[in-house]
Amino acid sequence: MSRSLILDVDTFKISKLSYNKSKMGLGSSIHIEILYEGAPFFIQFPSCKVVSIDSTHNKCDIVASFDIDTYFKYYQFLQIFDYQINEYLDKLEITNYNPGHTETSIIESGFKKTSIYLKIKTTANTKYFDNEKRKIHHYEINVGDTIIPLLTTKGIFSDSTETNQRWTAKQILKM
Repeated sequence: MSRSLILDVDTFKISKLSYNKSKMGLGSSIHIEILYEGAPFFIQFPSCKVVSIDSTHNKCDIVASFDIDTYFKYYQFLQIFDYQINEYLDKLEITNYNPGHTETSIIESGFKKTSIYLKIKTTANTKYFDNEKRKIHHYEINVGDTIIPLLTTKGIFSDSTETNQRWTAKQILKM
């Protein structure tokens, strides 16, 4: 079993990222694993307000927001991380890659930003807990709730139509 790291944005060093490129299936689809010191990693994000939810039977995709002034270091981390991903992609020869147009997890919020909006992808393996650390179902997460997500990146995916990198929830704590 490989090790996984839980990192803090204060000690995160962008220079410790590495990439592992592999082909996926037929055609030109590729997956680029993003590692920290050679291992998968997680970042615990600050408390966020759930803005929207798109639910299916075994997962939900969440848009959550947090205040930039209060959690500036997380905003800065996301900006630097996305910049690094685009720098890496600029060096690759990906036929459908459009520099500066990689879909990321940050949703821009206009000229005068006070909040950052983050797209959080979930899977059937995402675990949900209430503030007493009891397991709950994803249907118990509602718009307006405050959550604390533990996120990882599944890497960069590129196919014939798009290139994207998203943050995926390992755990979500509902406050």
